[in-house]
Amino acid sequence: MPDELFQEIEAIKEAGFNNAVILIDDIRGFCITERKIRSLNELAEEIKKIHPEYTVLIYGDIMLAYIEKNVFPSKVLQACTYRRLFSEEKTNTQLIEAEHVISKAQKEEQQALLNLPFELGGFYQFWQGLIYAENDELSKAELLFEKAIMNGFAENRIHGIWS
Repeated sequence: MPDELFQEIEAIKEAGFNNAVILIDDIRGFCITERKIRSLNELAEEIKKIHPEYTVLIYGDIMLAYIEKNVFPSKVLQACTYRRLFSEEKTNTQLIEAEHVISKAQKEEQQALLNLPFELGGFYQFWQGLIYAENDELSKAELLFEKAIMNGFAENRIHGIWS
């Protein structure tokens, strides 16, 4: 999928569609190809080559890219995207702040995060654990943190919070 996806992004760029809304489903399956690993950051960078004003958001299993001045994504959605696109160039302070925002999700956003399917992987289980920990449901949080680790989520992130 990744190589073909990069080819599609290139085709959009070459066709001059510099304000198209781009939706990419099944983002959890992204990254590994036979030749090399492609990151979600690389994908976001390719989209921004179409037009630098693209905003890229990730929710659940979908990446959305758009150019729109009158769209105001919530802080939780921005934090989820930041967390998924986190790279070593960004600071841990920003990472911790994003995770804090996720843990404080309220009402519909909290329910949406808690209802993300487990098969989407460790990020989502970690976020669900953060929400449960914030709400003092510690046994649920611990179970989700353990599942996140089993699904490849960085164990050091959980131990930094959970210890």
